Amino acid sequence: MIQDLSALYYLEYRQIVNRIRETSRQPGRALIYIFAIGYFVVITVLRAHGHRALPMKAIPEPYASLVIFTFVTLLGVMAYGAASGIVGAFSSAADARFLTGSAISERVVVVWLQVRRSGISIARMLFTIVLYALIFAGSGTVVGISFATLGGTLVATAMAVPMLKLRTRVGARTAQSLAGAVAAIGILPMMILLASLLNRTHTAAGIESLGAGVAFNALFNGNTLALSALYGCGVALIALAYATGTNLYPDLYAASLRVLEFRERQKRGAGAAFTMEHAYEHRTTRPAARLRFEQLNGPWTIAWKEWIAFTRSPSMQRVFWFGLAACCACGGLFGAVVARSHDPIAESLSFASVASNMIVIFVAMGSAIGLATDLRKPLWWLGPDPLWMRLFAWTVGTSWRLAACLCAGVLGWALASHSAAALVGIPISIAAVLHLRAVGLALYALFPSTIDQRGPLAFVRALLTYILAVPPAIAGGVIGYAFHTLIGGVMVGVSAAILEALVLVTFASARIDGRGVAFAQAEGM
Repeated sequence: MIQDLSALYYLEYRQIVNRIRETSRQPGRALIYIFAIGYFVVITVLRAHGHRALPMKAIPEPYASLVIFTFVTLLGVMAYGAASGIVGAFSSAADARFLTGSAISERVVVVWLQVRRSGISIARMLFTIVLYALIFAGSGTVVGISFATLGGTLVATAMAVPMLKLRTRVGARTAQSLAGAVAAIGILPMMILLASLLNRTHTAAGIESLGAGVAFNALFNGNTLALSALYGCGVALIALAYATGTNLYPDLYAASLRVLEFRERQKRGAGAAFTMEHAYEHRTTRPAARLRFEQLNGPWTIAWKEWIAFTRSPSMQRVFWFGLAACCACGGLFGAVVARSHDPIAESLSFASVASNMIVIFVAMGSAIGLATDLRKPLWWLGPDPLWMRLFAWTVGTSWRLAACLCAGVLGWALASHSAAALVGIPISIAAVLHLRAVGLALYALFPSTIDQRGPLAFVRALLTYILAVPPAIAGGVIGYAFHTLIGGVMVGVSAAILEALVLVTFASARIDGRGVAFAQAEGM
């Protein structure tokens, strides 16, 4: 076993060394990595000094318990994915062929794949620590937040192999039912606690007395016993993967192919990110829809293509409508909370700040720009329209689903809070999504590698989004203050944001024009 682990370790070590050498030959990529590490260190130091100056306080109920039960729900969802045969074990078909054909024990390979998958997820979740540092500025410690986030990631990723083995033993339906039960254990208390924000009940108080909120604050404050229990669960799941890691190669390979296909679709935009399958169906197009889309010509046929892909994929439609309903419900809930608060404006700004941070950071971390499929097609280059118009149409076509969900959340907020002023969030949401996508496209034009986009470039994308949001915010604020008009200030700010997005798209087109094949090849590196 030691020899098997040594061989796998050496293989992974050489791959990492080769990546480092390749990065060092490109000064731009090396600077991005150095900048990301430096930013993380600065945030950590500032956070530590801030805690020496500010008194530490716990996250209040029901929010602390909500986070724990949301995590339990996430565990159930991830277990359901593994029970459905969706596990990212092998990194490629070549990786699968090499490892399955080697003389290394299958148990050792399975555990190594599990540990490697957990390690990659943990490395990516380091970015989320910055999010927690921004949201929970007055609670937790750097050590507690870091180790709690990484331990939670370990537990979430380590359950994949045991659930996949359970699927092979008892069948997909039984394994999915068990995973659904885990998700229900988190969803039911979560819904009760959310309802308690509007009307306090004895049931919510009973759920809070279970101690989930106490455990959350203990983890974030770096309690040794709480962190040991969390990591103990992760180690136990890895040991279970070793015990059950036999006769799994065919299932792991099939599950890995599904994940690789999913990652390719994830590059298409936020809506496609959660699409596990594209079951295109031939449906009769309504005359009204056909007449409407016949008006789209030139570069906007690219947006039409994205719309056709959406209408022919039931899975994309299900995810979209679910996201739309979820955002509307969340907006309505927090809008009602704001309406009942003593300071609605301050409460609204607080919720909006948290929501915007989560959207920016998770979109930057969880989505990568992918144009390789389009850039390799001759039809992409044959049109008479300038490239920047095609790229802008592509940006719109891949952004509208997320924009629609955010607008639904703003609408629910406005209706629940009985505030017409909240509707100004609709144009702000549309401009913000286009702006975030345009920033990603501009960075793709500089560093097209998917590895970079999912790594340190996610830091830069989030930071650049915040930095570039300052000029539109200042312009809108100045106009609104000078002329005493909220709508005028919002319109000026939105116009400035869209203008910035066009400038970023134009920059990307100048970089990509004439070098499409090179960008398509670099994307997979």
